[in-house]
Amino acid sequence: MKFGEKKPSFIIGKPNKIKIKFGEKKAPFIIKPKRKIRDVPAFHQGTSIPIRIKEDLKDIVEEPCLKACQYLFEKNIETIDSGCNEENCADCAYIIINYDTMDTQNQLIAQK
Repeated sequence: MKFGEKKPSFIIGKPNKIKIKFGEKKAPFIIKPKRKIRDVPAFHQGTSIPIRIKEDLKDIVEEPCLKACQYLFEKNIETIDSGCNEENCADCAYIIINYDTMDTQNQLIAQK
């Protein structure tokens, strides 16, 4: 086989009986490039949407803060506000939590 020639299909058994062609392999996962805050669109709806399960948070929380807010929801810590978008965050995300919904141990840590 010469350089640049196409590789022939792989043949098992007698010719013209069974042919197995090996095509290009697909990557097992896709690597997403890092997003910048200026690339995150802002949500423009109120926060009066009732939250019953953590998946409901996706309707009012921007993507970069979503996992953290869902984690806090699982721990029964109320998030009052969060943000990470092109309109109101210059270079960092924020999450504001309700101090009164934290247990005593976490309140002591927050006071330090």
